[in-house]
Order: sequence, then C-alpha cells, then structure tokens
Amino acid sequence: MGRINDYVKQILQRIEVNEQEYQALHIEMTAYLHERKELYRSEGYSEDQATEMALKKFGDSKCVGQSLASSLFLQRKKALYSLLLFSLAYTVITTVVLSYFNNYHPLRWLLFTSLLATITFALIKRPLFIARHRIIFILFCFLYLIAWFYGLFLIDVVPNSMFTWLHVVLSLLYLISIIINMILGALFQPINKHFSDEKLKTRRLIVISNLISGLIICSYVLSFIAGSLIFLTFNHFARLFPVLIILLLWVGSLLLSGNRPKLAWLTTIIQATLAIYVLSIWFRIILL
Repeated sequence: MGRINDYVKQILQRIEVNEQEYQALHIEMTAYLHERKELYRSEGYSEDQATEMALKKFGDSKCVGQSLASSLFLQRKKALYSLLLFSLAYTVITTVVLSYFNNYHPLRWLLFTSLLATITFALIKRPLFIARHRIIFILFCFLYLIAWFYGLFLIDVVPNSMFTWLHVVLSLLYLISIIINMILGALFQPINKHFSDEKLKTRRLIVISNLISGLIICSYVLSFIAGSLIFLTFNHFARLFPVLIILLLWVGSLLLSGNRPKLAWLTTIIQATLAIYVLSIWFRIILL
C-alpha cells in the first residue's frame, strides 16, 4: 500500500489539477495498481514481487506524469501556439513594412523575436515547466510585451497604408494572445506542498494580487525603459534605479507568495502599495 501510494503521488506531482481532480486520479490509479498487484499474486508471486511488477508495468513515474500532463495542458498549448503564430506574423509584417517604406532592417529586434519564438516552441513541448515555474513564465510574457511595444515604435514612422492597418490588427491580436498566456500562467497552479495546503480563497487572493499588480508595475517599468531607450539621456538612465527597485520588490513578493502562501496578507500589502505608488505617478503625469 505504501509503495503504491508513494508512486501515485510522484506521478500526480508532475501535473496541475484542482483538489477534486487530484483525488479522483489518485483513487483511479491506486485502484488499478492494486488490481494488477492482486493479479500477479494470484499467479504465485510474493506481495513485494507483485507490487514491483505492477509498478514496473505501469511505467516510470516521471514518464507517466509527463504523458498525463501533456493530455491535461490543451488550453495552454493552444494559447502558446496562438502566441507563436501571432508573434511570427507580427514580426514578418513589421519587417516587410519597414523594408519597403524605409529600407530599414531591424536586425536586433528580429534576433530578439526569433529567440522568443524558439523558447516558446520549446515550452510547447514542455508545458510542465510553465506549471512548475509560473513566475518565470509570466516574466517571459513581459519580454513579449517589450517586443510588441518596440514593434509599434518602429512602425510609427511609416506613412499610413493598407499594410499599417494590417499591422494594427495584428498588433491587437498579438497583445490579446500575450495577455491570455499571462492569465493562464497565473491562474493554473501546480500541485505543490506549499500551495495545495492553503485554502482556495488564499490561493485566489495570491493569484489575483500577483496578476493585477504585475500588469500595473511591469507596464510602468516597460514604458520607462522604452522612454529611456528612445531619448537616450543620462538622466533617464539614472532614473531607472528606483524603477528597477520597484520591479525587484514586486518579484520578491511573487517569490514570497509562491513559497510562503501563509504570508499572503503581507505580499498583498506590498503589491498593493507598489501598485498605488505607480498609479499615483501616472496620475501626476496625466495632470501635468
């Protein structure tokens, strides 16, 4: 009983499902393995031998977990495929328009977007990585936001035409795809020791707080960095330090909320304070 139970837990640690689905899968696999064990015992094997054969026939826990995870990640895979598709289309149309109207080839931007596309393709093959490293994936999506924003900046100097309108449509679809992936990355939680022990309300509070504060703070950081790159003045680069401190505090609160869910109240206060501070800066800029 102990070996089978531990084996099933090792499999289920590699997938992300809610508590009800977890229990259903646990019961189903445990019952099946016990049935196989009893079959081998009826053939004359000892209990230890029968258990060993049942587990061996079922497969390596890591491989079984990965196969099961792949069948449960359909939404995420579809979202990643859409992100990859819109990213490539956005990159192609931006490059074509710039080459045709301005005879300009954004090689560095192309290299950056190609790298993002390559990583995305790898993530499609390894969806479990997203489940295990939710924060890293959300930060990866913010790199896509940088690519999206810089593409808009590049196309801004091009005169209006049918191609620029096509670029606007693609940019909206691209942005929607990025946001959908960020939301899926935030909402789907892996079953882990720290997180699954908490109440559903606590988990929802952590996810909502992380997502809303992340959209506000990372948009602020992104716009400030973009402004610094455009104007290229020493003063703007010097002002990046407090902006980066805000970003580091937010990332620290993410790590704390993921590893210490019992401190959700503290991380929520930190994130709310940072978000309010950033919004106050935006309001001051708007009112000037």
